[in-house]
Amino acid sequence: MSVPNVSAYAHWAYASLYLGALGRFAEAVAEMGKAVDLDPLNATWRGILSAHLANAGQYDRAIEAGRRSVELAENYFAPRMLLGEAYLGAGRIGDAVASLEEAHPLWP
Repeated sequence: MSVPNVSAYAHWAYASLYLGALGRFAEAVAEMGKAVDLDPLNATWRGILSAHLANAGQYDRAIEAGRRSVELAENYFAPRMLLGEAYLGAGRIGDAVASLEEAHPLWP
């Protein structure tokens, strides 16, 4: 991961499949942030960043990343689902339910 030109996919895999799985949430946030920096219009990367932020207890940032992800892909279920999870972690049950209800009909 220390070589130049690491791909966004490599940052995602390292963040999600290694760091997050080990409970190293702050490090997972940093790695996923690198993936987002490499592809800032990728709604999936921003949604996954939202999930890592929520796992790290950074709910305000998780909600913001989730909202941005939804803006980038309004008809894609994953950003709305991950935003709902961020709301749930923040204790915003009504917002979580609304986001998850919006995600449900978009599920393939």
